[in-house]
Amino acid sequence: MQDTDIRLEIARHFAFARQKRKEFLVSQSKEFGITTSSRGALIHTIYDQEGAVQDDISAILSMDKAFVTRELNALHASGLIRREKDARDHRKNHIYLTEEGRKVAESIHTIITAWLDKVYAGFSDAEIDKMLEFMQRIKENAKK
Repeated sequence: MQDTDIRLEIARHFAFARQKRKEFLVSQSKEFGITTSSRGALIHTIYDQEGAVQDDISAILSMDKAFVTRELNALHASGLIRREKDARDHRKNHIYLTEEGRKVAESIHTIITAWLDKVYAGFSDAEIDKMLEFMQRIKENAKK
Protein backbone atom coordinates (compact mmCIF):
# COMPACT_ATOMS: atom_id res chain seq x y z
CA MET A 1 0.00 0.00 0.00
CA GLN A 2 1.30 3.42 -0.95
CA ASP A 3 2.27 5.98 1.62
CA THR A 4 -0.72 7.96 2.95
CA ASP A 5 0.91 11.25 1.96
CA ILE A 6 1.08 10.19 -1.68
CA ARG A 7 -2.58 9.12 -1.70
CA LEU A 8 -3.59 12.38 -0.04
CA GLU A 9 -1.64 14.31 -2.67
CA ILE A 10 -3.52 12.45 -5.42
CA ALA A 11 -6.81 13.30 -3.70
CA ARG A 12 -5.77 16.97 -3.57
CA HIS A 13 -5.02 16.91 -7.30
CA PHE A 14 -8.49 15.50 -7.98
CA ALA A 15 -10.09 18.17 -5.81
CA PHE A 16 -8.05 20.90 -7.51
CA ALA A 17 -8.98 19.69 -11.00
CA ARG A 18 -12.67 19.42 -10.04
CA GLN A 19 -12.71 22.95 -8.63
CA LYS A 20 -10.95 24.39 -11.68
CA ARG A 21 -13.39 22.55 -13.95
CA LYS A 22 -16.34 24.09 -12.11
CA GLU A 23 -14.80 27.56 -12.31
CA PHE A 24 -14.06 27.17 -16.01
CA LEU A 25 -17.52 25.90 -16.88
CA VAL A 26 -19.31 28.61 -14.91
CA SER A 27 -17.12 31.42 -16.28
CA GLN A 28 -17.64 30.23 -19.86
CA SER A 29 -21.38 29.52 -19.62
CA LYS A 30 -22.64 32.58 -17.70
CA GLU A 31 -23.54 34.29 -20.97
CA PHE A 32 -26.07 31.49 -21.57
CA GLY A 33 -27.71 31.95 -18.17
CA ILE A 34 -26.00 28.91 -16.64
CA THR A 35 -24.67 30.13 -13.30
CA THR A 36 -23.76 26.85 -11.62
CA SER A 37 -21.69 23.90 -12.78
CA SER A 38 -24.48 21.54 -11.75
CA ARG A 39 -26.92 23.20 -14.15
CA GLY A 40 -24.33 22.97 -16.89
CA ALA A 41 -23.84 19.29 -16.12
CA LEU A 42 -27.61 18.73 -16.19
CA ILE A 43 -28.05 20.48 -19.54
CA HIS A 44 -25.15 18.51 -21.00
CA THR A 45 -26.52 15.21 -19.67
CA ILE A 46 -29.97 15.93 -21.07
CA TYR A 47 -28.30 16.77 -24.39
CA ASP A 48 -26.62 13.34 -24.34
CA GLN A 49 -29.59 11.44 -22.86
CA GLU A 50 -32.61 13.32 -24.17
CA GLY A 51 -35.84 11.83 -22.87
CA ALA A 52 -34.23 10.28 -19.80
CA VAL A 53 -36.24 10.33 -16.59
CA GLN A 54 -35.18 12.47 -13.67
CA ASP A 55 -34.08 9.47 -11.59
CA ASP A 56 -31.77 8.29 -14.39
CA ILE A 57 -30.25 11.76 -14.74
CA SER A 58 -29.67 11.86 -11.00
CA ALA A 59 -27.92 8.46 -11.14
CA ILE A 60 -25.79 9.40 -14.17
CA LEU A 61 -24.51 12.50 -12.39
CA SER A 62 -24.38 10.94 -8.91
CA MET A 63 -26.51 13.82 -7.63
CA ASP A 64 -29.20 13.79 -4.96
CA LYS A 65 -32.67 13.38 -6.48
CA ALA A 66 -34.14 16.35 -4.59
CA PHE A 67 -31.24 18.55 -5.71
CA VAL A 68 -31.72 17.47 -9.34
CA THR A 69 -35.43 18.28 -9.08
CA ARG A 70 -34.65 21.81 -7.80
CA GLU A 71 -32.08 22.39 -10.54
CA LEU A 72 -34.45 21.06 -13.21
CA ASN A 73 -37.14 23.40 -11.87
CA ALA A 74 -34.74 26.30 -12.39
CA LEU A 75 -33.90 25.13 -15.93
CA HIS A 76 -37.62 24.76 -16.65
CA ALA A 77 -38.33 28.26 -15.34
CA SER A 78 -35.57 29.54 -17.65
CA GLY A 79 -37.26 27.89 -20.61
CA LEU A 80 -34.39 25.50 -21.31
CA ILE A 81 -36.11 22.17 -20.63
CA ARG A 82 -39.57 20.66 -20.75
CA ARG A 83 -40.98 17.68 -18.90
CA GLU A 84 -43.29 15.00 -20.24
CA LYS A 85 -45.10 12.50 -18.03
CA ASP A 86 -44.28 8.86 -18.68
CA ALA A 87 -47.20 7.16 -20.44
CA ARG A 88 -47.10 4.12 -18.13
CA ASP A 89 -45.93 5.67 -14.86
CA HIS A 90 -47.21 9.19 -14.25
CA ARG A 91 -44.82 9.62 -11.32
CA LYS A 92 -41.93 9.77 -13.81
CA ASN A 93 -41.02 12.75 -15.96
CA HIS A 94 -38.99 12.50 -19.15
CA ILE A 95 -36.75 15.51 -19.67
CA TYR A 96 -36.25 17.19 -23.04
CA LEU A 97 -34.46 20.31 -24.18
CA THR A 98 -36.42 23.18 -25.65
CA GLU A 99 -35.13 24.82 -28.82
CA GLU A 100 -33.37 27.43 -26.67
CA GLY A 101 -32.10 24.68 -24.36
CA ARG A 102 -30.57 22.84 -27.31
CA LYS A 103 -28.65 25.98 -28.32
CA VAL A 104 -27.34 26.36 -24.77
CA ALA A 105 -26.48 22.65 -24.58
CA GLU A 106 -24.51 22.81 -27.82
CA SER A 107 -22.55 25.78 -26.46
CA ILE A 108 -21.89 23.93 -23.20
CA HIS A 109 -20.76 20.90 -25.18
CA THR A 110 -18.21 23.13 -26.93
CA ILE A 111 -17.07 24.53 -23.56
CA ILE A 112 -16.67 21.05 -22.08
CA THR A 113 -14.72 19.91 -25.14
CA ALA A 114 -12.40 22.89 -24.73
CA TRP A 115 -11.86 21.99 -21.07
CA LEU A 116 -11.10 18.37 -21.91
CA ASP A 117 -8.68 19.41 -24.65
CA LYS A 118 -6.94 21.67 -22.14
CA VAL A 119 -6.57 19.19 -19.27
CA TYR A 120 -5.67 16.16 -21.40
CA ALA A 121 -3.13 18.03 -23.54
CA GLY A 122 0.03 15.99 -23.90
CA PHE A 123 -1.53 12.69 -22.86
CA SER A 124 -1.41 9.77 -25.29
CA ASP A 125 -4.49 7.68 -25.99
CA ALA A 126 -2.85 4.81 -24.08
CA GLU A 127 -2.29 7.04 -21.05
CA ILE A 128 -5.89 8.22 -21.12
CA ASP A 129 -7.12 4.61 -21.41
CA LYS A 130 -4.99 3.63 -18.41
CA MET A 131 -6.24 6.63 -16.44
CA LEU A 132 -9.82 5.62 -17.18
CA GLU A 133 -9.08 2.11 -15.97
CA PHE A 134 -7.66 3.49 -12.71
CA MET A 135 -10.59 5.88 -12.25
CA GLN A 136 -13.10 3.08 -12.76
CA ARG A 137 -11.34 1.07 -10.05
CA ILE A 138 -11.38 4.05 -7.70
CA LYS A 139 -15.08 4.56 -8.42
CA GLU A 140 -15.88 0.92 -7.69
CA ASN A 141 -13.87 1.04 -4.45
CA ALA A 142 -15.72 4.21 -3.42
CA LYS A 143 -19.08 2.50 -3.99
CA LYS A 144 -18.24 -0.25 -1.49
